[in-house]
Amino acid sequence: MIFVMQWPQSANSHLDGTWFTLLRFLFVIYRKGPLVRTIIIIFVMIFSVPVHAAEIKVLTTGLLMGVFQTLIPEFERNSGHKVVLTTATPGVLTQKLQAGESPDVVFAVDGLMKDIEQAGKVIEDSRTIIGEVYIVAVIRTGALKLDLSTPEAVKRAMLAAKAVAINDPKGGSFVGRFVMGLADRFAFDDELRSRLKLFPGGGDKVCEAVLDGDADFGVTISSEIAAVEGVEISGPLPPAMNRVQHSIGFLVPGTQQAEAGIALIKFMVSPKAKLLLKTKGIEPS
Repeated sequence: MIFVMQWPQSANSHLDGTWFTLLRFLFVIYRKGPLVRTIIIIFVMIFSVPVHAAEIKVLTTGLLMGVFQTLIPEFERNSGHKVVLTTATPGVLTQKLQAGESPDVVFAVDGLMKDIEQAGKVIEDSRTIIGEVYIVAVIRTGALKLDLSTPEAVKRAMLAAKAVAINDPKGGSFVGRFVMGLADRFAFDDELRSRLKLFPGGGDKVCEAVLDGDADFGVTISSEIAAVEGVEISGPLPPAMNRVQHSIGFLVPGTQQAEAGIALIKFMVSPKAKLLLKTKGIEPS
């Protein structure tokens, strides 16, 4: 954070004479001893203000929460900006934007972009792919890995489980809707469907359900396990039952923090950020 002294200025932008005299006086007495120096430092802190610091309002799905926990504080330290983060399921995020909510930056998934674009909420030149994620099974850390090699293997794993956690589709969860669609496409019978246990919220709630023993395993997006300690990825669902999604960052029209917002988006695709993304279940762009 950079601070500068603020003083009254005349029309021709020269220092006011009183302030100039005062600053010269402070410089002279600064050398008088530690007590005087302490007083001067306090004086400077009181009359100092941050320069070019912005508050960036960010609306995001849970897809990047595992990396935001590390990257946002680092971005704030490096830039001096403050990030105000709001998380929502994909469906709720889209509804917020369609209803007129206008954050500065949005991190969404590609499956939402058509509706968001139609709502006029994307500055196209700012659109940046952060990385890609996929659908995985999540288990407690150290638990026996599941055989997920084929759709039939997935069905056997489900039958062997007492409960399989997924997000409730009614909450706007993409994964919840996707898994219920798999149940139709792959003709899950009543016994298989009975294993599915719905949890409101994002993928972190699925992970917490597995961690707490409310489900033997869960199905969620690869990146969302990063926010919950004590669980791990058992493996991806087979290609026939999977779908790759891209995380996309962009500015929203009307933002007053375009420069700071672009800085945040660029930080998310920096070499250091990419290294962290890979450890959190996200393949960088």
